[in-house]
Amino acid sequence: MRLLSLLLVFWASTVQAQQLNILRAEQGLPGLMHNETLDRAAQAHANDMADRGYFNHRSPEGAGPGDRATAAGYPWCLIAENIAKGQTSQTEVMQAWANSPPHRTNMLRPGIREYGLARAPGDIWVLVFGATTC
Repeated sequence: MRLLSLLLVFWASTVQAQQLNILRAEQGLPGLMHNETLDRAAQAHANDMADRGYFNHRSPEGAGPGDRATAAGYPWCLIAENIAKGQTSQTEVMQAWANSPPHRTNMLRPGIREYGLARAPGDIWVLVFGATTC
């Protein structure tokens, strides 16, 4: 069972990387690597929004993407975040972000090197981009 879970995580991260990296390659940008620490930061924010009923890049206490990445243990020098709500599949949310100019800008930032993606109940999605060196 544990092996199946690991394979599903690997497959999902491979799909994520393909969708992101195809978009980046079309613009002549390097691909991104999946990062589990950024996954944890994204999941914490997605869960918090779902649990407390808000939808914002900042928590009610004012914590932003950099605060969450630091709390998860990611030593960032560049951080960005996309959030979405209502899309029912990874393909759908990636397409929505790619078609939204501010979200597309984050997806195509030249300095980012890694990403983490999470989904919470209510189809709340968080995609965190980061780089540990600038």
